[in-house]
Amino acid sequence: MTVTFNGLAAGIVTATAHQIVATVPGGPSSGLVMVTTAGGSTTSSQQFTVGPCSGTGIGAPTITGFSPQIGTLGTVVTVTGTNFDPNPINAKVTFNGAYATTTAATTTNLTTTVPYTASSGHIAVATPAGKAASTGMFYVPPATYATADVQVTGIASGGAGTTVNLSTAI
Repeated sequence: MTVTFNGLAAGIVTATAHQIVATVPGGPSSGLVMVTTAGGSTTSSQQFTVGPCSGTGIGAPTITGFSPQIGTLGTVVTVTGTNFDPNPINAKVTFNGAYATTTAATTTNLTTTVPYTASSGHIAVATPAGKAASTGMFYVPPATYATADVQVTGIASGGAGTTVNLSTAI
């Protein structure tokens, strides 16, 4: 299946028998939308109009941060950024690939909870306009530990050692 906007290929976010959610490719001008499947092709009867991106929920999302940076199952997390879809059902959040439920959304904040299947890794947000991943890592302690038990998080890179001071013996 392919979708094009005025001849430019779009990314398909989701597709069902009745609905396709696709990202508008960068740089298209207004024009017709074409969908091609194994069964044939069809072109829209009306022009698709490209509007300006102004941080009001139009355009691909970006993630600027999240809080807290560590949590267990059910921890409430606020993801901050730009161009989030204000409809919670259209703002898909994942923790290292594990889908979470978005409970509240604005164009700059998403509220979600750490899902049961979450593991440490990046947080990602997908909207009908695109996808974004955090640069920072969200940490999920092993099942038998609480967040208060974690004294150090992070990964040393480049072979450089890091000295840490622990408040309790391991």
